Amino acid sequence: MSFMQAQVTDKQYWIEVEGPQGIEYIPADLVDNPKSVCDAHKSETRQSDPPGAWVSIEWPDGEFPIPATIRDYVQQSTYWNIALVHAYGVRLSAPGYLDCTDWEVYSSKREAQQAARALESEDD
Repeated sequence: MSFMQAQVTDKQYWIEVEGPQGIEYIPADLVDNPKSVCDAHKSETRQSDPPGAWVSIEWPDGEFPIPATIRDYVQQSTYWNIALVHAYGVRLSAPGYLDCTDWEVYSSKREAQQAARALESEDD
């Protein structure tokens, strides 16, 4: 029997960071203003732009530097897209230790519970 146990969260907001090293998920409650993180590569509009419009900043190869507010929570240094998603999180964690796997995120509770069982069976 493994000491790692599956954790399944309630439905909550996650910051989804997609970049060269894949997709990483961060619980949105770790960040003061998650919406601002998702809009990090956008700049405020000029006076001549219509209300609510955004002007994108162009970066080489379409990759943007990771915003400082989430830099400690992800492994990648650049990203292609950051989104706010409402879903269930799953990971393996060792109770009483800091060891845990990265979060996986699923849109339904059923999918999350199936993933948790699969992670536990892989870990045995």
